[in-house]
Amino acid sequence: MQYQERAEGRIQKEKIAALKAEKNQLSLKKKEEEAQKEYERRRKKMLEAERFHSAYRIHEKNAKEEAKTQEHMERRIQAVLSLKNSITSNREKLQALQAWNKAKAFEAKKQEVTMREAILAEGGNVAKEIFLHKRLLQHEKEKQAFREKQKSRKIEIVSKILQEKASIHKQKNQQSCVKAVKSGGKFKDPLLWRKKTWQYIEKTCEHPAGVLPQKSWCSPSACSPAAERTAPVGQGSAKSPHDVLCESDEDEKERDQIPAEPELPGRWSQDCDLHEVKAVISSLKNRKK
Repeated sequence: MQYQERAEGRIQKEKIAALKAEKNQLSLKKKEEEAQKEYERRRKKMLEAERFHSAYRIHEKNAKEEAKTQEHMERRIQAVLSLKNSITSNREKLQALQAWNKAKAFEAKKQEVTMREAILAEGGNVAKEIFLHKRLLQHEKEKQAFREKQKSRKIEIVSKILQEKASIHKQKNQQSCVKAVKSGGKFKDPLLWRKKTWQYIEKTCEHPAGVLPQKSWCSPSACSPAAERTAPVGQGSAKSPHDVLCESDEDEKERDQIPAEPELPGRWSQDCDLHEVKAVISSLKNRKK
């Protein structure tokens, strides 16, 4: 009897364990299905986002290409319109120039006829007078062309001079920058340099009067010989206050020793006299006559 009760209890426990295992298996399967569904949902969402991003990139690329094409077309249209306007303007200028040349030729012909009639009325040589008149007009044209040529030459010379001055100014600035870099501690301002020099002299040099007076400054040309004459023998390589001050003045003088004007050889320094040229031309023509 007890054995049967134990067997039934064991069977009951096994059934409960089997039900729990089945329940656990069902819950695990359900969780796996939910995880699979969540994975599919996320994957679908990622694919949609990637597809949307790809479509957006394609749309943006197409929009950029379309804008570039539109800009290129507008540029070509503007170039065609500009060319058309230029052709129209040149045509109008050419027509105006042709009309002016015709009017000028007509006026010259009219003046020639009037001159011929006046010469015939006076009983002069028509061919000679007309020839001389044409020679005079040709001479005036040559003089005008010569003036224009001289003007262009002067403009070219002035431009070359300005370029030379600009290059010299640039070279001067570069040299000053190089000197400033090489000096290492030198000051660009002469007053500040002298102030610092006096401070150095006050600290390092001993003088009976305490501080050297300002009147002891000398010029660069007269400073070095005086320093050589007054320097004592026992000092060796030590510098006196005069040497320090003269070196500062010599540095300033070297900084200013840069040519201010370019050296332009040849006819750059010659002035062209138009009256002399006219006299030479007239004398040559008189010799030909």
